[in-house]
Amino acid sequence: MIRLCQIFFLLVFVSGSFAQVNDAGLWTEISIEKKFSQSLSIEYSNSERFNENITELGSIINELGIKYRFNKDSRISFFYRLNYSRQLNNMYEPISRFYFDYSRKFKLSNFDLDLRIRLKTQQKSTHFYDFDSESSNVIRPRIKLSYSYKKFEPYCFFETYHPVIDGENIPIEKIRFVIGLEYSPDKIHSFDLGYMIQRELYENNPYTDFVVRVGYKFRF
Repeated sequence: MIRLCQIFFLLVFVSGSFAQVNDAGLWTEISIEKKFSQSLSIEYSNSERFNENITELGSIINELGIKYRFNKDSRISFFYRLNYSRQLNNMYEPISRFYFDYSRKFKLSNFDLDLRIRLKTQQKSTHFYDFDSESSNVIRPRIKLSYSYKKFEPYCFFETYHPVIDGENIPIEKIRFVIGLEYSPDKIHSFDLGYMIQRELYENNPYTDFVVRVGYKFRF
């Protein structure tokens, strides 16, 4: 796992070293999950994303969704997100998003390999039925490798963004690599600390973001 994470990290870091715009960020998230059974649960999360070298609150995000597990290895989820994103005039513009996930987990010796595909559609409007608003559709495949040791779970994942029905015919919008550690003292609480490198592609002045991620989750 360490070697694979090092390879991913090196690839993203090298590509980011040629970027013309770099930024340091901090993403925080608190989520609550209510389980109705072993298969069905709902989840709410609130997150804040700071950018401009962690001096500016760039986004305030609220999400609500439902998750269903077919078995221990296969699951789906459907979420709605409302993101208040800071604009150049310092006003926060609402962006509505729906996304659907399908995930499949595989056991590789002592490691878990998780493959996830996400279908996302979003509009710059609080009314998701406003078809005249600016919208975008993206497919986001992700591969995640993790290792469980007692109450700790180190992990790394690599994700790509592929626009759908895009007038510019861009094959990949951006790439994202994350390495982190999750700590679960019991079945109710879990804490997550990670570091992310996110790189734009096919832009004249592409951004590379270097982000610290901090999260807490409560299950009941």
